[in-house]
Amino acid sequence: MVLFVLFCLTNFFMQFYQYKNLDTIAVTIQAVFIMSLCVVYFFSQIRNPSSLFIYNTFEFWVVTGILVYLAGTFFIFIVSGNLTDEQLDQYWTINYIFNTIKNVLFALGIYVLGRKSKKHVEKDPFNYFSVLDNP
Repeated sequence: MVLFVLFCLTNFFMQFYQYKNLDTIAVTIQAVFIMSLCVVYFFSQIRNPSSLFIYNTFEFWVVTGILVYLAGTFFIFIVSGNLTDEQLDQYWTINYIFNTIKNVLFALGIYVLGRKSKKHVEKDPFNYFSVLDNP
C-alpha cells in the first residue's frame, strides 16, 4: 500500500516536468500489472469455473477486451516517448484498432449481461409482484 501511494505521488509530480511525452514507465508498469490480473482471472476460471461456458459471462468479455487492448498496444506505449510526432501519428492507428476491438468486446459483455438479467426478470409483464420473486 505504501509503495502504491509513493508511486502515485511520484507519477503525479513527474507530470509537471513532462509536458509533451507520455510517461512510458508508468504506462508499462500499469499494463504489466493489469495483464497479470487478467491472466490470474483466467486461471481462476480454469480451476473453479463459475459457469459451464465461460463466454456466457460478461466478466469474460470485459477481461478479454482489457487483455487484448493492453497486449496490442503494449509496445507502442513503451516506445512512444522516443518517437517523433510523425512516427507516433503513423503508429497510433494500431491504438485505434485495438481500442475499437476492446469496445466491441465490452459491448458483447454488456449484451450478455443484459440477456442474462432479462431472462430472470421477465416472468409476467402484467404482474408487478413477479419482480419481487426473483430480485
